[in-house]
Amino acid sequence: NNTFTLEEAGWKGTLVDNRREVMELNTRIRKSRLCVADPVSVNWHELMQKKPEDILVIDYISFNMDDNILECVKNFPWSTIRFRVLTLKHNEFSHGPLVKEAARRILAEAGYFLLAGDVCNDFIYKPFADWYVDPKSVAPAVFMKYANYGVRGIEVIYKQKIPMAQKFVTRSADLQDEFAARLLGNKGRFLDIYNI
Repeated sequence: NNTFTLEEAGWKGTLVDNRREVMELNTRIRKSRLCVADPVSVNWHELMQKKPEDILVIDYISFNMDDNILECVKNFPWSTIRFRVLTLKHNEFSHGPLVKEAARRILAEAGYFLLAGDVCNDFIYKPFADWYVDPKSVAPAVFMKYANYGVRGIEVIYKQKIPMAQKFVTRSADLQDEFAARLLGNKGRFLDIYNI
């Protein structure tokens, strides 16, 4: 999971999934707030307990969905629920480029910077995710060293093609949690949107 290691390190957050059985399992192992909701149709302002006109900044948002990705991206209030770092699973290798391209347009219009595009699954080099930052809330001196394209998550972070032992104990598929921690530190607030 993209946020479990962050939670263990001291981050706090909210997990959103429409599968009740998954959330019931999570009550035994997760400390964060758990919300059973459909990420496509949920009222994000109510779920995040904020007024629609208020701006809420989340340090890290993980969009980890297999289906209905674009519908969820279109429904999300990017202007009032802001993020500092985001990883978005677009699954181009199985869905084709249309979802990815539409999501990129939406996020670019909202002022976000595509830092690592077409991040590939570890070892198989098939593009499945884009990693973003908000250049207004994360300094370029911090994030530009991670700019990359079409490589595995380990290469975004370590700039190497051969996997090597890492100090960060990750539970995410391709070091998404380490990416957030490197840019933002050991404490923060996350929103984990999961639907697989």
